[in-house]
Amino acid sequence: MNRPIVIEATMTEREQPGDAADGLRLAERLRVVFSGQRGGQGPLTLNQAHLFAWVPTSTMYNRMFEWTLAMPDGTGLEDIAAALSVLMGRHESLRTNFLGSSGHEPVQRVARSGELALAVYEVSQEPSDLGPLAAKLASRMRATEFDLAAELPIRAAVAVRQGAPLTAVILCSHMAVDFAAMIVIDRQFRELASDPASRQLGPPGHQPLDQTAYERSPRGRSRAEAALRSWENQLRQAPQCVYSVPQDAAGGQESAGEYATGWLWSHAGALALWHIAARTGIARRVAVRAAVWAILARRTGQRRFALPTRQHNRFERHLRDYVGPAAHDGISSIDVSAVHSFDELIRHVAAASLIQGRSGLVDHAELIKVASEIEHDRGITCSRECAYNDLSAYQEEPARPMAAGDPAEVMRALGESRFSVTASGNDFELLLFVLDQVDGEMVLRAQTTNASRVQPQEIESLLRGVELLLAAAAVGDVRLDQLGEVTGVHPLPRGPGWVRIDSCWIELSQAQRLLDDALPGSAARVFVVPDPGGEAGLVAYLTATDNIKTPEQAHAACLALLPGDRSSRPPGGIRYTAMTPGRYVICTDAPDGRRDLAAWQRQAVFMQGSGRTAHPPRASAR
Repeated sequence: MNRPIVIEATMTEREQPGDAADGLRLAERLRVVFSGQRGGQGPLTLNQAHLFAWVPTSTMYNRMFEWTLAMPDGTGLEDIAAALSVLMGRHESLRTNFLGSSGHEPVQRVARSGELALAVYEVSQEPSDLGPLAAKLASRMRATEFDLAAELPIRAAVAVRQGAPLTAVILCSHMAVDFAAMIVIDRQFRELASDPASRQLGPPGHQPLDQTAYERSPRGRSRAEAALRSWENQLRQAPQCVYSVPQDAAGGQESAGEYATGWLWSHAGALALWHIAARTGIARRVAVRAAVWAILARRTGQRRFALPTRQHNRFERHLRDYVGPAAHDGISSIDVSAVHSFDELIRHVAAASLIQGRSGLVDHAELIKVASEIEHDRGITCSRECAYNDLSAYQEEPARPMAAGDPAEVMRALGESRFSVTASGNDFELLLFVLDQVDGEMVLRAQTTNASRVQPQEIESLLRGVELLLAAAAVGDVRLDQLGEVTGVHPLPRGPGWVRIDSCWIELSQAQRLLDDALPGSAARVFVVPDPGGEAGLVAYLTATDNIKTPEQAHAACLALLPGDRSSRPPGGIRYTAMTPGRYVICTDAPDGRRDLAAWQRQAVFMQGSGRTAHPPRASAR
């Protein structure tokens, strides 16, 4: 049953003199009283459990979400307070504490009622640009960490000029929200602030406690187990790194951890998507993802690969307006060599998206165990080095589809496209594509944590390739064997130092460097040797050392160094184009010609094997 929310807005704290170095003077704190339909306590959801372990070790940027709220014209302080009160009552995640202690399962505790402090800051003069002002508010709120066990996982502040609100910002812990949840909050805030009649709790929505109950039900457990099997199947086949560019792509001047983000604003792309959607009957955003898939396949020479998609499980109906952390990668793969045209690829991507959505509900702790076993078996690292994120999916669809119009318009609009690159980023993938918008202009970006390996001109070439493919597809279906002609994107050059092993492009020089680093003191050499089935494989010939006397010890040493240095963010030294040998042959002595496979094969063998006789111990399950 709906009921009105009562707001109390009372000054309870005044600023101390001299606390206005950033141009903000704390005028008052308003008490926003809220009351929900229930309180309660229960175990964490799968996503909350993952975040509970991850958030404390992440950067502050990833621990918190800041959001500038969309304020309708004429919004007053009472409107802001009233809207926040309703939001707090509607969404249990915003009034949840998270408690955990050694030896006990963490829990979420939902308060049925309480108060949120709304900090009101007076500015001395009205700024011409509200962006920096909002950033100052966020900075004030970010000054201290959230105490998730004792305080609400949300903070709110508003800047006013002579009592009139200019901008309002909220800051939330990632334990309470994800990006999609912030979009839901922003959309509902705008409605609540502008329309007093809408200030009702409404029917109870799907809440984290409900999600926990579902996940622990027989149906939920069955689905999570199926998702885990899907992930395992994909990870056992997927390339270690889709975008495996040469180690020396930047002339030996690699600078891991150097961000770059390229942005493409394309009116032509937005127009083209209407034509493609009209012809295929498939959503416009799916065509963009298919174009990214096609361009990646063309550039990397990878025919079958997975392109993990963030927040994929958010597309389920009951999660569309869910406020809580629900986002998790989805994964599926497509064999591009079995697809002949772009329209056909779009249909494959649409079908894969349905499968991918089912892989989002997965126990992350169990997934880590499975990935660890696969890494041990395949001699690779299972990491999200190339991914896709579709933020346009959370935008409201047009009330009526736009007429496709004349395809020639698309070609004329290509000259209007704009590209820019910034030395910024906040994620950890070697290459991440993000679709921000499809209406009016297609806004597509690609960012990297390693701008020497994936250089700005490379990012522009990839984004322009996507645009040109979409523009050509506006006129009619495009054969995939025409991609080079249509887009100007050509395969990465790979000389004799490259070999394709277990779906991975490997640089022999980097596989050798891995051996040199992992097995110091051993005269170790790596060679490409066909297995009994004729497939290429890596075999290491080495001599024993004090620390390395068995294939198992050699394999463990190589695996330990394969991920590089992930101790800081962004990561550095990741061996994208190396993998461990599939077999280790330990000889009593090294031959004179250590680069000669035949010479090694004539040596007496002390011990040999794959080094994979047993999996490493698993961590305890949640």
